[in-house]
Amino acid sequence: MQFRLSIVLFGIVFLIKKAVVDSSTHEEQLFKELFQNYNPLIRPVRKLEETITVSFSIALLQLISVVEKEQVLKTNVWLQVKWHDYQMQWKREKYGGIQSIRVPPSQVWTPDIVLFNNADGKYEASFKSHVVVYHNGDMNWVPPAIYKSSCYIDVKFFPFDQQVCELRFGSWTYNQHQLNFTYYDEIERNVTIKDYVVSGSWDLMDGPMTIQHPSDEANQLFEKSYRHDRVEFVCKLVIRRKTLFYTVNLIIPTMLISFLSIFVFYLPTDAGEKMTLSISILLALVVFLLLISKILPPTSTVIPLIAKYLLFTFIMNILTIFCTVLIINYNYRTPRTNKMPYWMRRLFIDILPRILRMQRPNKYERDDEDETIGPTILHSVRAPRVVTVATSLTNSQPLLTTIDNEETNQMDFLLTKEVYEAVEDLSFIANQMRSATHYEEIRDDWKYIATVIDRLQLYIFFAVTTFGTLSILFNAPHILDVVDQNAILKNWDPTFEANVQEAKLMNSLFGRESQYNALITPVLNESGPLYVYFGLALTQIINVYEKEQIVKVNVWLQLRWYDYQMKWNPDRFGRLDSIRVPPDQIWTPDLVLFNNGDGNYEASFKCNIVISSDGNILWIPPAIYKLTCTINVEYFPFDEQTCELRFGTSGQTASQIRFGWYAMANSIELSDYVPSGIWTLIDAPAEIRTIQSAEPPYETRSEVVFFLIIRRKSLFYTINLILPTMMISLLSITLFCLPSDAAEKMMLCTSILVALVFFMLLISKILPSTSLNIPLISKYLMFTFIMNLLTVFLSVLSLHLNHHRTSILIPVPYWMRIIFFHTLPTCLFLHKPYENPLVNKKHILSIDSPVLIRKSKSNPDDVPEEINDLIEQLLEISNDIKYLSKKIEGDTEEMKVYNEWKFVALVLDRIQLFTFLIVTFIGTISMLLQIPKLFESHRESLLTAT
Repeated sequence: MQFRLSIVLFGIVFLIKKAVVDSSTHEEQLFKELFQNYNPLIRPVRKLEETITVSFSIALLQLISVVEKEQVLKTNVWLQVKWHDYQMQWKREKYGGIQSIRVPPSQVWTPDIVLFNNADGKYEASFKSHVVVYHNGDMNWVPPAIYKSSCYIDVKFFPFDQQVCELRFGSWTYNQHQLNFTYYDEIERNVTIKDYVVSGSWDLMDGPMTIQHPSDEANQLFEKSYRHDRVEFVCKLVIRRKTLFYTVNLIIPTMLISFLSIFVFYLPTDAGEKMTLSISILLALVVFLLLISKILPPTSTVIPLIAKYLLFTFIMNILTIFCTVLIINYNYRTPRTNKMPYWMRRLFIDILPRILRMQRPNKYERDDEDETIGPTILHSVRAPRVVTVATSLTNSQPLLTTIDNEETNQMDFLLTKEVYEAVEDLSFIANQMRSATHYEEIRDDWKYIATVIDRLQLYIFFAVTTFGTLSILFNAPHILDVVDQNAILKNWDPTFEANVQEAKLMNSLFGRESQYNALITPVLNESGPLYVYFGLALTQIINVYEKEQIVKVNVWLQLRWYDYQMKWNPDRFGRLDSIRVPPDQIWTPDLVLFNNGDGNYEASFKCNIVISSDGNILWIPPAIYKLTCTINVEYFPFDEQTCELRFGTSGQTASQIRFGWYAMANSIELSDYVPSGIWTLIDAPAEIRTIQSAEPPYETRSEVVFFLIIRRKSLFYTINLILPTMMISLLSITLFCLPSDAAEKMMLCTSILVALVFFMLLISKILPSTSLNIPLISKYLMFTFIMNLLTVFLSVLSLHLNHHRTSILIPVPYWMRIIFFHTLPTCLFLHKPYENPLVNKKHILSIDSPVLIRKSKSNPDDVPEEINDLIEQLLEISNDIKYLSKKIEGDTEEMKVYNEWKFVALVLDRIQLFTFLIVTFIGTISMLLQIPKLFESHRESLLTAT
């Protein structure tokens, strides 16, 4: 049994091995017969006038990334290419039933399909996969590719934006009469998404594909250009950003910060945390502005939605600080420094509190009768007691009768003097208390006005912030749309004989019998120099790296020259008037970019060369160059740059090669130029130079120099740098509106200083570290920085003047009193210090006062004991009253000196306010007027149209 099983297994293995050997033999024989006379450079058509049809599509695997700053879309795709090659046919029965074979793409003809709007120089597929050849001649090629394509990123509604990016494919050398496109699947004309991996940052909304044929107008416009008669296969990817990340990390924090700034007005007017909260919010917004500037491209075409909202929040916070300064100013006002107008009392104390439903504390609602204690009560109490005693003494002791000529009693005099002085001091104390009460009432009125303004601004800012937030955010068209990516993808894809004449010509030109050498310049020995007609087509200014001083551009070189060896009679080769060959088979000018910045001196993609029957050679290789360019940032961000592309041959002189213009003389072709969102192309002239060597043998060489005159679009920098810096510089002026003894003064100074340091760090990261000149924005930041340092210095001086002078009680000198109390306040629209006329005057009693005891003749021994006790008590009370009177008088004098120095500091602050306002305004205007072409506008479309 085991022996039989072994025999069966041996037989099966033998048959399988024999079948494999036979299959390999058949495939080897098929390869030999198919490629025996096959030329992969010849277009697979039987007649020259025939058009080969290429079925094309792309299968999207992944949206890798969207680089907003460089405006580049990176995708992972599979190209789906299908065409028919009549030379690749065989009978299956003859070759053991082989239906298809797989060959390297270099062994068969493949369409030279490239991505026109490439952004990194890799125009072809990144991996050359095998081509599947079927027995009926159908060719199927699916090479994978990772493309970086240029895509205009419209950040108007960022982060609620939707982008439409195109991938423009086409043949680089064949026109529409030689190669035409059709859809890979006639029914499904969308991008294939069967293997698509859902992106975590973008939703794929749509992916239509279209075939664009050149119109008659385009043919007439570009009949001399390489663009003439070109067919393009355009794949559009409609993508929408997923907003959850930006909503959680940017939108919501910014909204909370904007509403948090409203609660500054809910803090008490005399709270020091009021300014601390405002400045902290300002610094937080500066950090968010720096974050946004790193994410978004510095395009100045539109203002992004998030930038609008951040700027709105920034402006509201600046206004909050201005209003807080105003509130603190009103809170610290006193009747000695400011006089309250009637309209202000009427508006802010009587009218607005009722509208805002505010209620003032009850201590201000007392009757006027309790506010004054007149002298009549004191007199009515004390006078009867003294008079009554005198009367009783008179009735019982006749010695108390008044005798004018006799010596008066000393006790009467003493009693009268002490009582007189006590009453006088009591009157002084009462006047001081009345003045202090009046002072406190007016000061509390100012505080109440500040509270009313605070509450009014709370309501106003809440309404404006709410309305602004809703109007800006709901301006986005897709903010409330919910995208179901899986549902979209499910609806999208429910399944989630050779040309003999051309061969003869190729053999004649490049065969073994040909004497052609691709290393020899195609000129006759006795003829003149070879003329190379050269032109440049600019398609995109990709980026300008200011720090490295490098400009990255996407260009197409346009080269045409004459090769006398590449001529033939079209009638001898079936009216074949042109062929296409790789550039390594014929002589090409060793054209290099002299001012290269990355070592890639030649074209990045060696496309085929078109050879005409009259010997004219046409070669249009695409290239992405990084060229060195001196970036003059003197007027940044309003700068204009002139960059050169200097082309020439590396080892040939002007006697060997000379340059001429390809199509457009002295200019760069801009028919395919995609406008940049960062730079405006002002002009693109060109010139041909002849340069003589400075060393023997003093040979000359030719250079073709193309100029790019570009001007920066300044809207982005104006919104994110210029305006915040200007507002911060104006904010530093408001320091002088704060009272000199306010603790918020120094806090605001240092916080503004920190914000300026943040902006200076941002500028240092953007600009090159060149010392040739100082950029305009750096000048303005330095000017603002110096002004802020002067503000800090003067604030310290003001605080020193306000505290030091008052601590040692140095009175204001006479000359200073004249200047700061009389002359300057009138010029600066300030009111003179308020003084109560009753404060420093003691009350003078009239002689008719009933408190005075009449002079009478009496003997001290006869005075009753009650009177002696009363006199002693009066003496003690009189001493206490004298102490209180002197103490209050001293405090009043100190307060007077303090208020006078405080008013001097107020006048100095007002002088500095006007001075700094004028200097800041003049400095800002003078720096802006230094820009040579600030108010010029240039329409880029006019340049590209010409």
